[in-house]
Amino acid sequence: MTIMTTRRTIGFLLVGVLTISFLYLAIGNLSRTSTKPKDLTASFPPVTGQETVKPEAKPLVPEASPPQPERDFFIEYRLQRDRLRSQHLQLLKEIINNPNSSNESRQDAQNQLLELSRLAEQELEVENLIKAKGYPEAVVFIEPNSATVVVGSKNWQGEDANRIADIVARATSLTLEDIVIIPKTL
Repeated sequence: MTIMTTRRTIGFLLVGVLTISFLYLAIGNLSRTSTKPKDLTASFPPVTGQETVKPEAKPLVPEASPPQPERDFFIEYRLQRDRLRSQHLQLLKEIINNPNSSNESRQDAQNQLLELSRLAEQELEVENLIKAKGYPEAVVFIEPNSATVVVGSKNWQGEDANRIADIVARATSLTLEDIVIIPKTL
């Protein structure tokens, strides 16, 4: 019985540490965005005399768009969330497939696996609903009793938080007090 309790405790501690580290990394990245404009004048030669301008040929492969640190934040956040979830899923699958695991710990791991799948589905649904309301970027992290939403917007207003919290509350059945909205300027 103590072995199962110890495994369960270690499992919960691991999930807690992963969640805290994920949130730390995600919120820490909010303050690291750079808004320094680039100096484009250095890349063009000065115009002198009577130079003829020849039209440039268009490349066959479209040029890559300039880096967008604000959008990169949302991509990184999703990747971190998916990495952490993948690690957690792998741990649960190991418990389920381990022949030395008790039936109770296997059942508990299967229940957690189903819960993680349900939460991932809700995150995707909420992200898409927020984007459907006209917000260009959103990333959601849902836990059983809370949700954190980072929303990218150019013109953030106080009423936006209410709209987004309402979307999250409807999709997840969480109360408004359990929902944290973090605006991120694009």
